[in-house]
Amino acid sequence: MVNFRRLASPSFRSKVFFASFLCIGIPVLVCLSFYTYLTRDAVEEQAIMNAKKEINLVNENVTKILEDLMNVSNFVQIDTEINAVLKSKARDGSGEDSHTYEAYMEDRLVRKTIENITQLGGRNPMLRYC
Repeated sequence: MVNFRRLASPSFRSKVFFASFLCIGIPVLVCLSFYTYLTRDAVEEQAIMNAKKEINLVNENVTKILEDLMNVSNFVQIDTEINAVLKSKARDGSGEDSHTYEAYMEDRLVRKTIENITQLGGRNPMLRYC
């Protein structure tokens, strides 16, 4: 019975606590949940935009590298001197390095052409190792 009286006629202290909870606590909880909802959406949207930008940059870099490699392979294929040297070496098929002056000059021509091609690539690190 005593507990029922307390609930039926709360003390001034209980009334103040309840009023402050209604006036301060509930609005704070509502604002916090609303802020969390908006922030989560904004962060998720920003993360998606950043991921898309990074994917586009990677795509552009890979495309550039592949185009450069295609240009290098086309250059080697079109260059008649290099093509002839490589075909003659493939035809010999011995796999051993010949110590003749002619073989040395052919190897030098191939190395010089590859160095020139890689220098054309400039900053592209993939072309330096072609």
